[in-house]
Parts: sequence; structure tokens; C-alpha cells
Amino acid sequence: MECALWTFNTVTATNGGGKSSSSSRAAITAWVEVDDVKASPEEVVYCDRAQAVGLAVNLTCNAGTTSCTIGGDITLDLFQATKNANSFTFFLGPLSPTTHSVKAYATAEIQCWSSTTGTFITCPTGSVANYTNAQTQALIGKRSLLIEEQQNFGTQ
Repeated sequence: MECALWTFNTVTATNGGGKSSSSSRAAITAWVEVDDVKASPEEVVYCDRAQAVGLAVNLTCNAGTTSCTIGGDITLDLFQATKNANSFTFFLGPLSPTTHSVKAYATAEIQCWSSTTGTFITCPTGSVANYTNAQTQALIGKRSLLIEEQQNFGTQ
């Protein structure tokens, strides 16, 4: 299964106001059902990315007679944690020798958080570099399912 994740954050900080931060997460979970029963290992993380951005502005103005010399620092922190899988093997059995229903499912999830409000927020959109539609997204692409019969039960 193909997986595409985008994460986008916007952070605004006030001079001397401490660090402001935001985070975004995009993930895809997958599972297989045989005759409406989840096969083992049930729901699995197919791809997942969490991104957090922090911004602190600490500037000073050293006033001269006709001008101001700016000093201090601006700190930008970026953290990403990514988890990815290429394939999974699901199992359910033993099954009776009849026709069975096999269905593969996947769900996409996005979340965004603001340290200013301390709550989940609507994920922001914007422009950065050449990306005019930057946003947090999780997309599921091409996928395939191979079903294989295994007779690995019974007496030895």
C-alpha cells in the first residue's frame, strides 16, 4: 500500500514571551477482516508522522543616539518522529472449507495542537517555499492484497 503524509505547522511568538509551539500528526492505520472478523494482528500502523515546532523570540534594543542595535536571539525548534511499514501479514484460522469474504480497510487521521490554547485545533494551511498549499494530510494510494491458503494446522 502506498502512503503519503504531509505535516504543516504555524507558530507565532511574542518577544520575551517564552516558547510557543504547535504540532501536527498524520497517520494511516490498516486491518483485514475475514467473514467480518478482524484478522491478527488486528489494526496496525502503516505510516505515522508527528511533527512539533517551537519558536522563542528574545530580542533587545540597545538604543544609541540616532539608532537602535538589535541583539538577542530567535530559536526555532523542529522535531519529527516517523514510523513506516512496507507490508503486513495478517492471519485468521483455522477456517472452514467454504467461500469466505476478505476485506482490507485503512483509515487516515490528522491532528493539530496549539500550545497557546492547549487544545486540538483546525489544522492550518499556508504557503512555504514553493508549496502554495501546505497543509497536514494523510493519503492512501495504490494497494494490493494477496490471499494465500496455509494448511498449517491439524495432526502431525
